[in-house]
Amino acid sequence: RFGAMSGDNFVIGRWLGDGSLGLYTKAYGLMRMPAQYLGEVFSAVLFPAFSELQNEESRLAAAYLRSTELAILLSAPVLAGMAVAAPHLVVGLLGPNWEESVRPLQILSLVGVLSTAMPLSSSVANAVGRVYAVSLRTGMFAVALLGLGYLAIPGGINAVSGAVTGAHVIAYILMAGLALSSLDLSWKRFLDVHRAGFILALEVGVTSALARWLLERQGLPSLVILPLLIAVCAGTFWLGVRLLPRSMSPLPLMRL
Repeated sequence: RFGAMSGDNFVIGRWLGDGSLGLYTKAYGLMRMPAQYLGEVFSAVLFPAFSELQNEESRLAAAYLRSTELAILLSAPVLAGMAVAAPHLVVGLLGPNWEESVRPLQILSLVGVLSTAMPLSSSVANAVGRVYAVSLRTGMFAVALLGLGYLAIPGGINAVSGAVTGAHVIAYILMAGLALSSLDLSWKRFLDVHRAGFILALEVGVTSALARWLLERQGLPSLVILPLLIAVCAGTFWLGVRLLPRSMSPLPLMRL
């Protein structure tokens, strides 16, 4: 449990020092804000629902896929926008002394998306009684986090951030595989529910990157650029949702 929760901090603090750990924890904390709130809400609300449906496999499978799609749909565009706005987010909120946290924050953006959706897989597995299998995969995640983090030490905090992202991808695949096997679902159906969220993330990322480039050319300070980028991301997300094909519309997802 400790390795899964704090293995990255241990590796950085032990071998890269307190300065690097401070930069990393600031980046990780910013990345975790949307993931933490969304993930906690999903887990708190949906685990009881999953438990009630544990003997109704088809309904549980449908609820799992819908909730995963909604989690990705909400988190992926937010983290894409955060990755693009990272230079102004860090400098605007924390000050120029924390500028070295920008790259780790951008690298860790995918971790935020996976951290929002992964608890749904573990909740499903726990709901159907596969508690020990969840614990085993949590242990495997801890090993991957510590091992990959240690191997990335020569590259500094940017490389360790990449290793942390890789460990989360491994954990996401392992936990999703457990949930899918528990519900007799295919990987194709699981991957299909990621499409809308990642399409929106691409749209938000490209639009906000263009907006950032234009705003930076005007020589505006970060505290002015940041709210403008937030507005661009919000507008792009709203328009992107409206333009999604009917098969990807998020409206039915609200009726779990």
